[in-house]
Amino acid sequence: MTSKNGKQMKKIVGAVDRNGKTWWTSLGVAFVNDDGSLNLRFDYLPTSPGTTVQVRDFDEKDDAKAA
Repeated sequence: MTSKNGKQMKKIVGAVDRNGKTWWTSLGVAFVNDDGSLNLRFDYLPTSPGTTVQVRDFDEKDDAKAA
């Protein structure tokens, strides 16, 4: 997904395993810099030590929600 200023955006998600099931939570967005590094903007910070944080590409479903 591309932001209004032309920067590539990715989503930040957190995954927590509870009782054998994985729960996913949106944590914020990441902006890709010209050198390939990322700027992260968190809307939510996980407090569980078992949370795995991932930076992922937006998928078509996410693009439709943003439109």
